[in-house]
Amino acid sequence: MNARALLERAVSVLKGARTVAVVGASANPAKYGYELVAVLDELGLQVFPINPKRQEILGRPCSPSVKALPESPDVLVVALAPNVTEKVLSGLTSVPARVIWLPPGCFTEAAEVLARSKAREVLAGICPVMAARAMQQGSRA
Repeated sequence: MNARALLERAVSVLKGARTVAVVGASANPAKYGYELVAVLDELGLQVFPINPKRQEILGRPCSPSVKALPESPDVLVVALAPNVTEKVLSGLTSVPARVIWLPPGCFTEAAEVLARSKAREVLAGICPVMAARAMQQGSRA
């Protein structure tokens, strides 16, 4: 899929989502995991931060793991170091989301293969923040 088609698909996924879980959510405003939660929240999505070391992020209660989510999200964003993404995905017997999203710099080739074996759809190599911004700009036009 070319870059434009991937961006269009990413925007479409966000438009069709009601809930998004973020593995690697962070309470540190300087971290990507914080920006993801903030931007997805700005879109009006119900965001489930996943971080075993935090009780809440941006006022949203954290789940310690994917398995502990209060409900199945439409999208599961895995924003971790590439080798950690691979470990997390290999540890899941099932994925409770329609789409697994692997942002740039957050996955290995093996992690992408694992994701594709576990989800109906995988978005890999496109930033959810960039897609959200494109979506927001499109709604203002």
